[in-house]
Amino acid sequence: MKDIKEITASELKDLIKAKEDLLIVDVRTAEEYNQVHLENALLMELSNFNQKELEEKCYNIDGLKKVVFQCRSGVRSKDAMKLLDDNFPYESYNLKGGIVSWAGNGYKIIMDDEE
Repeated sequence: MKDIKEITASELKDLIKAKEDLLIVDVRTAEEYNQVHLENALLMELSNFNQKELEEKCYNIDGLKKVVFQCRSGVRSKDAMKLLDDNFPYESYNLKGGIVSWAGNGYKIIMDDEE
């Protein structure tokens, strides 16, 4: 298994601002996701996590280089990353502190009534 690299909310914000080619994967439940989530995050619940399915979604994004996993606090996303094998072809990061850290920094979140 690869070492799990972490990224802070401010580092992720900088990547988004720089228009880096990345995908944010939210591994929380659908219920949690529907309440609040990061803009453009892909929901892939930890209970149904499947690397092959994730790779298929990633292949459809031109130029994708980085995948950032996130959950509420950073624990479940780290667990999802442990499920990746060594052949996962993208740089992978765990959002340290999860959406709690992201929102705590005042960064944009999508609430269920905004979509």
